[in-house]
Amino acid sequence: MQGALAEARRVLRPGGTVRFCEHVRATDPALARSQDRWAKPWRWFARGCRSNQDTVRLIAEAGFDTTEVDRFDFAVAAPITRPHVIGVAA
Repeated sequence: MQGALAEARRVLRPGGTVRFCEHVRATDPALARSQDRWAKPWRWFARGCRSNQDTVRLIAEAGFDTTEVDRFDFAVAAPITRPHVIGVAA
């Protein structure tokens, strides 16, 4: 993901934004531990999906401003993929 974010930052026009919606690592410690425990089998089952990835942190580390982020629980998803974020990175 770091490579993709670096490339997005490189080609983004000045003042441009990246919009994202993603399931992410839980902020609840118990659910985060469960995501870690199930990470390897979930990646196999969901074809590479990383349910315990802290996407907002990765976007910020790539040099984007991530001040516009809303977190929500997507109740119809599997428990380890319920924490979601939607936002804009500049």
